[in-house]
Amino acid sequence: MSAIDTTFGGLPALLITQWGRTVTFHKAAASSSYSTATGTVTQASTSYTTKAVVTRIMAAELNGTLQSTDYKVLLAPSQIGGNAVTTSDAITFTRGGSNVRAKVVDVTTLEGDDPVMFICIVRPE
Repeated sequence: MSAIDTTFGGLPALLITQWGRTVTFHKAAASSSYSTATGTVTQASTSYTTKAVVTRIMAAELNGTLQSTDYKVLLAPSQIGGNAVTTSDAITFTRGGSNVRAKVVDVTTLEGDDPVMFICIVRPE
C-alpha cells in the first residue's frame, strides 16, 4: 500500500459521514438491454444510500464543459460498495425540498494504490 492509503485512506469516509448529507448513488450495471419492440435501452443499476458532500459549481470553475447548474459531489469508495464511479452512474439528492437526480458527467479519483475519494461533477437530468 502507498502512504496515502495507509495515512489518509479512511479519512475521507470519516469526514464525509460527519459533514455530508444523505444521497443515493446509482451504480449502473456493466451491460444494458435493448428492446426491439419499444426501441428503448434499459440499464439496470444498484442503489446505495450513503453520505456525500454536495456543493454548487463556483463561477471560477465554469469552463467549456461545466455548466452553472452542475453540482460537485464528494463520495468515499467504502460507502458505495467499493465501486468506482463512472459517467454511466447517477446520484439523487434533495435540494429545496425536491429530489434531484443528476448524471455523473465527470469524475476525478484521488488515489494511492486504491481509490480514497471521488470528486464527481453531476448534472441534473
